[in-house]
Amino acid sequence: MRRVDVRVYVIAALAALAAGLGVYRVLHPGDAGAPSGGAVLVLPADISSDRIRSLIDTTAQALGAPKKFIARRSIVDSARVVLESSIGVPAAFDELHLITVLTDSVRTGGLTITAAKNLKEKTTTIRFWNRDHACIYRCILYRKELHH
Repeated sequence: MRRVDVRVYVIAALAALAAGLGVYRVLHPGDAGAPSGGAVLVLPADISSDRIRSLIDTTAQALGAPKKFIARRSIVDSARVVLESSIGVPAAFDELHLITVLTDSVRTGGLTITAAKNLKEKTTTIRFWNRDHACIYRCILYRKELHH
């Protein structure tokens, strides 16, 4: 068999696979949105800071953040008092999975999430914004060598 023929067969097989996956996604729309390995808790429209904190704590612990490295405090952000969680996470912590689960969980409550990573300080800051574009909760993940 010639080399060109093999390429054509490979391209045709990949196209058929992509088409099959597209059809599956159309027929099963609920399967595509939920991240694997993490439960999505959908919060109601009246989301309190305590419920957000609880969601962050339980999700972070489920992904491997030790409970003893979770701290809470109040800060002033844009002239508003905002609750903050600081979470020490191990080097192998999957912060993208945490952000995905949190985003899916608060979407129905009208909140949005932004995340910013500081490579120099090895931190990720996740902010929860309400419909009025005000920050209502802040979570800081910091990576360091954690000794259990």
